[in-house]
Order: sequence, then C-alpha cells, then structure tokens
Amino acid sequence: MAKSKRDGSPLMAIAAIILVAGAAGGFLWLNHGKTTPAPVPTVSTPPALPTGKLQLIRDRLTEARYLGLDRKATPQGIEIQILTLGKAADGLEGGIAMTSQTKILDCARGRIFDGNLGSFDAYGRLTATKVLYAGTLGRASDTDEVEMTLVCGPAPAAKGKPVIVTGYRAAQLESQLPPDDYGKVAEAHPQDPAAWAWLCAAGSRARWRAETPADCDRAAKLNPANPEVLLDRGFLNLKIGRPAVSEAQFRAVFAKFPDNAAAYYGLSLLQAMRSGQAASRAARVHALDLDEGVVDWVVERYGLQSISQEYRVR
Repeated sequence: MAKSKRDGSPLMAIAAIILVAGAAGGFLWLNHGKTTPAPVPTVSTPPALPTGKLQLIRDRLTEARYLGLDRKATPQGIEIQILTLGKAADGLEGGIAMTSQTKILDCARGRIFDGNLGSFDAYGRLTATKVLYAGTLGRASDTDEVEMTLVCGPAPAAKGKPVIVTGYRAAQLESQLPPDDYGKVAEAHPQDPAAWAWLCAAGSRARWRAETPADCDRAAKLNPANPEVLLDRGFLNLKIGRPAVSEAQFRAVFAKFPDNAAAYYGLSLLQAMRSGQAASRAARVHALDLDEGVVDWVVERYGLQSISQEYRVR
C-alpha cells in the first residue's frame, strides 16, 4: 500500500485524519501530487467471487493468486478482478480462505485504482469488506502486482502452459486444501460435483482419509468431463497400490482427452513399476512431447518427489 503524501500545513493534516476516520472502516490513500483528496466512498460494495475464467499468476507456499480473464474497459482504464486463495482454508491473514478484489489499471500512466476488497470463508460466504481508495490519480504499481505487466504488457516469457480454471471453486480445487471437516459438508451435498471433486483432490494429494477411494469414485461420476478429477482418481489408485484400477482410469482419461500428458505420464509410471521399461519410456516420451512441464506438474501435485531422475526425462 502506498504511503500518503501529506501537506505541511497542520490544517491539511487534521483534514486528512477526519477523512480517514469517516471512511466507514476503510482505508484512504491521498492523491499523489494533490493537496485536496477526492471524497472517499461511503458505500461498501465488495466484488462477488469470480465465476469466469481465471489464470494462476502467482503460486507461493501459503497463497495462490488468480487473474480474471474477463476484462472491462472504463474511462480510467482496464477493470480486472483478482482472486487470492490461502493454501489452507484459513490460510490468509485473519484466518480467511480467500479475497476478491476489483482493480482498474491505467496502462498508459502505470497507475492502479483499487476497488473494494471482499474477504470470504471456504464456503464462499462474505465475512468482511474493506473500502480501498487510491485518489483521483491512482497509485503506483507494487512490484508484486504481476497483473499489471500481464494486462498492460509486455508480458514476460511464459514457462509451460498457463494454469487456467473456470470459477473460484475450480481455483480452490487447484490450489487450496478444504477444511478438516469437509467430508461432512460433501456428504450433506451428495450431488454437488465441486464438493466431491475438492474432497477427492485433497485425498489424492495431501489429506488421506479411509473414504478417499470412494470419494474419488463419486467425484469422477459427478464430473465425467473434468480431466483434473479423473487424474486425481488415477493417481490416488497408483499411490495406494491398485495398478490395474489406476491403469484403466488413465486410459479412460486419454481416451476422452487424447492430448492429456499427465495421463500418459501416469501410465508410464505404472509400466515402470511392472518392469516394462520400453513401454514406460514410450509413454513418458509421448507425455513430454505433449507437455514438457508435465513431470514437474505431476511430481508437485501428487507429492511424488521420490521418482528417480531416470523416469523424469526422455
């Protein structure tokens, strides 16, 4: 957050304090280069959680940041939406699961106008709102705000395929572990595809429970066209020692999605476990031809760091 510039006059300092106190729980940034700030909004309207396409733009140990790909031109600049997820369901400051914020980017001048920020729990319920304000000239972009470069360009060279999901629930499945008691939530919503997909993802990657195989079977049944869910089930069965089941599931994935590199790589691991080295290498090479970054993605997503270097290259 940029520091406010203050006029040397005591009268102006008092006026700034009054404005901050009257901002209904919000924050105030005074105009850069101005002595009289514009009025602070008094009505707090938080952005809704996004339902459109989102691109993962920052992935850290404790949080993930997504940029909404739906953009709107305004007189001030380009309006965007940012979704930030804690890696745990209470992982952001204050124990919240995620925040959603609108911003307007003035690309020509390199300035940002902050919209209001909403804080949400893991179930998508609004828990708090902050009124953010950047003055009539906006504020300078923070070095951590990669969205400025991505939207205004020139964009940095991309490493591998971008991670793009649709809606905040898919972003949760990609980046966030559900609450510890989420099994009860899913069981209370037996036909909710996103709930079971999230539960299966947690079990296949980091949080096993005795019901996880059944969780993933239900998730796959409710999400037959979602390759991420089908992969979670396939890698779960690979990890728990069900090679025949896992192989059938990987083959089902690339039967529907012929360019799914992760399914071919999963098959290559199974074939290596059976000492089918030639078949393993052929499947691995095919996976790498489809996506050079697939090995790193699988290793990171499913915690398979013990895979030797031999099975990570062509």
